[in-house]
Amino acid sequence: MTRKLFCLAPKCGRPARTRHLCPRCYQSATAMVRGGVATWDELEGMGLCLPARPAEPKDDASPVAVALRARRAAGTEGATKE
Repeated sequence: MTRKLFCLAPKCGRPARTRHLCPRCYQSATAMVRGGVATWDELEGMGLCLPARPAEPKDDASPVAVALRARRAAGTEGATKE
């Protein structure tokens, strides 16, 4: 059973997503941070949002990603193909 998470902003009550805020409150907080009105650390300290989570690593199977991993494994990071 999954638990529904709600926005940390007082009197909001919408479902939470990023930083435990709903999309509307996250957009508002982002605008305040970009405008210099607040910082993410300040909002976190006041309990108005959670810290950002690191992005989930993705299994990138693109040709460039595969070649990069192969060259790193072979120890040829600086080698170029001519």
